[in-house]
Amino acid sequence: MTNSEPDHNRPPAAWIPTQHPHSEGTPKCRKNISVLGLGLMGTALAKSLLAAGHQVTVWNRTPAKADPLVAEGAKQAATPAAAVAASELVIACLLDSRSVTATLEGAELRGRVIANLTTSRPVEAREIAALVTERGGDHLAGGIMAIPQMIATPGALILYSGSKAAYDRYEQALSAMARPPSTRARTPRWRRCSTSRC
Repeated sequence: MTNSEPDHNRPPAAWIPTQHPHSEGTPKCRKNISVLGLGLMGTALAKSLLAAGHQVTVWNRTPAKADPLVAEGAKQAATPAAAVAASELVIACLLDSRSVTATLEGAELRGRVIANLTTSRPVEAREIAALVTERGGDHLAGGIMAIPQMIATPGALILYSGSKAAYDRYEQALSAMARPPSTRARTPRWRRCSTSRC
């Protein structure tokens, strides 16, 4: 799914744009990345990560949707918990926030970074951030400003908020989906999400 635009009345954090000008092939540091949800957008995200040379584990409620990605080199997890266990960076692109909460139930989140790219309202993003951090993980909320066909192209734009440390750690991997410009005029200001304010 895509996010048409962030909620300007109460944004979940100071947003940082990430824009993808071109692909550079195999990354300098290959990562294990899991993708939860293989709708049109989730599939596009997983494909871009595979194309960038990362090891991708995928999970979807309908297992057959993973077949094309498995043919391209992805690993398929039988359960969400297995997908989360496979990678320290987990990207969720599901139907809605309730789906994210249900999918993460029972998964061990300690030491994981959950990048939630599911369309969410700010209050829902805060609730998921609290759930993840209470269970020992780090959280990023992302707003996708693109249709699936635009992922990993110059027009792709993803806005992130949440843990700056988590973003900095995985910036190169996240850039496979939408890459930041090579030159930034200003350094973005970050605030860690909390249950009271993002």
